[in-house]
Amino acid sequence: MMDLESLNPYEILDVDPRATVAEIKRAFQIALKTYGPGHMATASIFTEEQREQILNKVHEAYNMLMDPERRRQWDEILRQKGLFPVEAEPPPRPREDKEPPIPLAISRPRVLELQRKEDPAEKEEKDRRIRELVEEARAKGQWSGAILRQAREIRGLTIEDVAQKTKIGKGHIRSIEEDSYNFLPPDVYVKGFITQIAKTVGLDPEVIVPPLMEKVRRTRGPK
Repeated sequence: MMDLESLNPYEILDVDPRATVAEIKRAFQIALKTYGPGHMATASIFTEEQREQILNKVHEAYNMLMDPERRRQWDEILRQKGLFPVEAEPPPRPREDKEPPIPLAISRPRVLELQRKEDPAEKEEKDRRIRELVEEARAKGQWSGAILRQAREIRGLTIEDVAQKTKIGKGHIRSIEEDSYNFLPPDVYVKGFITQIAKTVGLDPEVIVPPLMEKVRRTRGPK
């Protein structure tokens, strides 16, 4: 299993190396909310010890990227490894007087609007089709990230909709749907991602998460 120490600061905050200071601040606030003890979506996923470990790394990554000199050092390490986007500009220096304030409230996700306006009969038909997906996967013993994609498409949601609702990066969602797990964060993160995606597309996490996490472990192999 991968560990948190294997991630660079950008991966921990799920931001691009070209991210602005404002984007890093927003990602930091989202991470604090997502992995804090009051977040309903992750309350049953992580132990207190795991929360503390993740939040410590989030704070460490944030402090590192907000320090211009330490950020430049990390960027140089990534360049040497060929992991820094070649078209990226040097990171901007923190300018508190120039950065827009972090919003205190997040606008209502479009996915909620879609769900609220849905016709009851249409919703029941979608629920039936999704139940059939689960029953087929269970009968064949074949579980993959494709079931998340199929359920999402049945719901009429885009990857952008799911990303907006869950605050998970679009690239991470796409990788999970395609069973491309090797370059995702540690298993503890992936478990949380799969749980939130499943809830958003109307799948039962208690049914979906265990077999998909088993596939994650088989795909990654021992670390």
